[in-house]
Amino acid sequence: MYLYIFSTTIQTEADQQNLHRFLKNSTLICRWTLDQNDPECVLRLFTRQEQTLEVLQILGKTPFMYNYLDSVYIHP
Repeated sequence: MYLYIFSTTIQTEADQQNLHRFLKNSTLICRWTLDQNDPECVLRLFTRQEQTLEVLQILGKTPFMYNYLDSVYIHP
């Protein structure tokens, strides 16, 4: 499993619902979390395998800005 970490411009509950609309239709993303208490508003996306380009393409369709912070392989 891979974890992708981004800071994002998502700020409101409406923004979060909008993001959910984009991510729920993706078979690529297993789950995701959004930490709005963090000053950078950190978005974590989990995928079954390394698919950086596909993740970036999905996020590129959303109306928010992202800053790639890190990606990590997580041993299942």
